[in-house]
Amino acid sequence: MHTLQGFIARYTKNHTDFTAYIAPQIKPYFRGLQALTGDNRFVFPGDSKDGVMNIPRKPIAEICKKTGIDLQATT
Repeated sequence: MHTLQGFIARYTKNHTDFTAYIAPQIKPYFRGLQALTGDNRFVFPGDSKDGVMNIPRKPIAEICKKTGIDLQATT
């Protein structure tokens, strides 16, 4: 039997901490991503100077244009 392991996400957008649980089956994938991203502290790092992923406004606009669906990105 597997047990869920978690981590505490601090300083969230709504100013509360919460525990996020990760199923053991997904951990190997995260480890693989970590190796691909150069051991960055973010799972999906951005290319900004601090490594934070920015909102992909241009790709979202292109998807909206091609599909006719109105999507809104939030921060």
